[in-house]
Amino acid sequence: MLQYVKSLSIACLSVFVFSLEAFAVPTTLSFQTKIYKPDGSPLEAANVNFRFTTTDSSGACILYVEDFTNVSMASSTGLAVFNLGSGVKVFPTGAYTFTRVFNNLTSSFACQGGATYSPGVSMTDYRKIIAQFTDGTAAGWQTLPPINVNSVPYANYSGDAEKLSGFTASDFLRFSTLPVCTLSEVLTYNGSNFMCVPGTAATVDATTSTKGVVQI
Repeated sequence: MLQYVKSLSIACLSVFVFSLEAFAVPTTLSFQTKIYKPDGSPLEAANVNFRFTTTDSSGACILYVEDFTNVSMASSTGLAVFNLGSGVKVFPTGAYTFTRVFNNLTSSFACQGGATYSPGVSMTDYRKIIAQFTDGTAAGWQTLPPINVNSVPYANYSGDAEKLSGFTASDFLRFSTLPVCTLSEVLTYNGSNFMCVPGTAATVDATTSTKGVVQI
């Protein structure tokens, strides 16, 4: 039985990302795998436990661990599909979501074991997802080859994804932040704040540092 489990092979392994809103945080990460036994028949054990571990690109920092237990693969033809982030979280504790580990704008992550990881903003700073499983035999846990995730989830958190033409949200003026002037006032800006002052467009001196805008 030990030789049987050790010789398990992967026929198909793929990762898909779906987002409910354009440029939003990925809400579902779907992991699909099909596992065959050495004799070519699919793995169809009645109870299989899976563990998914997400690490930094080097594999040194474990960022997120979750379990899917007692998964029935009976009559599955070896196919198993998981929505990562919906399993039983093992690490870290607290209100910490799976999608957060892809946020390269986070200054520092706590690694399992006590170290810390500070992500960069380059495309080489991706994440690895490592899948493990056991069917309860003496062979114990088996590890599938890691998958690098660095395109869709990363792009949603890249340095310019939250900017428009290089400007952050704080660089833009919203209409709701402007004071409401009366017909006899002019909206002006003193370099720090917008304010309403008495006058008309004709009284505004365009040669000064004060900018005037007629309130319509």
